[in-house]
Amino acid sequence: MLYIYIFGHHLVPYKETKKNMPAAFEHSTRADDEQSITHIDSEMMLDDSYTRWSYRRRICQAIALIASTISACNALALWLLFNSAFGAAFDFTFCIMHLAAFYWINSEKYTASAYWTTLLAALQITAGSILFVGAGTGFHFYLLCMPAIVYLLLPNEPTWRKTGLVVLGFILFVMTELAHIPRYLVEISAVMEKSLYFINIIVTVGTNYFAIKFFTDDSTSAFQKQKELLLSDNLTGLSNRRFVVRYANKLLALCQRYQHPLSIIMLDVDHFKQVNDTYGHSAGDDALLLVADCLRDHLRSADIAARYGGEEFMVLLPETSQIAANNIAEQLRKALEKSSLLTDGSKISITASFGVSCCQPGDKCTVVELVKDADDALYQAKNAGRNQVVSSSRRRR
Repeated sequence: MLYIYIFGHHLVPYKETKKNMPAAFEHSTRADDEQSITHIDSEMMLDDSYTRWSYRRRICQAIALIASTISACNALALWLLFNSAFGAAFDFTFCIMHLAAFYWINSEKYTASAYWTTLLAALQITAGSILFVGAGTGFHFYLLCMPAIVYLLLPNEPTWRKTGLVVLGFILFVMTELAHIPRYLVEISAVMEKSLYFINIIVTVGTNYFAIKFFTDDSTSAFQKQKELLLSDNLTGLSNRRFVVRYANKLLALCQRYQHPLSIIMLDVDHFKQVNDTYGHSAGDDALLLVADCLRDHLRSADIAARYGGEEFMVLLPETSQIAANNIAEQLRKALEKSSLLTDGSKISITASFGVSCCQPGDKCTVVELVKDADDALYQAKNAGRNQVVSSSRRRR
């Protein structure tokens, strides 16, 4: 017991350390748009991290509460059924310590309480098996859950600490197999001993199964969220530049194979810098959200809208001719022109300039060329006075 106390005293950190929160996701955009797209929805990532830690905290609380309840029941059984005052005092002491760990968890001392909950449970199982019930009951198999419990409750702790706890659990497991002190052993019938043995094996396997399932689900969820962050814009919820370029290449190849047109619309919010300078960056964000909502409301489900960078957006229009794309761009322009933004009691009119390009069946073009054509048409619209649609007239045969 003294060895466990000394080991635990050096293993558990003296002070709680503030965990590093997830790093903000960086967008890949044009250099001159970097300042405009630094608004990252980090709150979503922090909330998700907080949810996972809350879940682990509840698991740790459940372990401490269950351990204290079982300890209390064991104390009563050893006292009333087996007339073992020493065993009853032993388990009752651990009941109090588990309740103290439960209190520490509620007091936001999660890391220290998770360490001590794990160590106390391991010590209680080891000493109880050696002193009172023996290895034949199978209680020592719970020590084989140490790797899963340690990595479940303490995922961000240093590897050497987690490894130390796992090695300690293995050493204690070996001790329970080899060491026996018959002086305090209680008399248990063979039928009860066998029943406890198989029940404890089933519970051990089930515990490890659910721990592995938690790790698998947690990893899958984290991968899916990272994938969404990688391919979507955090401010507007639209696709981002990385996704739309990748998707456009595949879509263009498909359209060329089946001789279908593919059109691209590039649009840029007019006087966006002036909105930011006059009303603040929050108003600029609201303007971008207004454009994103307009695109979602007026585009077909097959069309792909993306924030291409800063205040510039791109729309992919599969199986859409240039004339049809011009009409869609004009509808978007009018819808945006009719909308307005309210900020600090001021009504702001938001307009945009549009450039359209198209790859007709039989044209030999690339996505880079299509984007450049639409971009050139966009800047022609801006130079011509903004808030209008210009269509590219280039053809490639």
